[in-house]
Amino acid sequence: MLEPDEKLPNKPGKDPWEVLRPGCLTNQSKHGTYNGALWMTSAWGPSAK
Repeated sequence: MLEPDEKLPNKPGKDPWEVLRPGCLTNQSKHGTYNGALWMTSAWGPSAK
C-alpha cells in the first residue's frame, strides 16, 4: 500500500466534500445514505450508526 499524501490537493471550488455533503444523510434506520442509496461496505454490508 502507498503512503498517504501529507495534504490533499485543495483548489478553490474543487473540494469534493462540499459537493457531496448535501446528499449524505441517514435514513430512519440510522443507516448512511447518499442521494437515497444505502451505503454498503464489502466487509459489513449496510453502514450503521
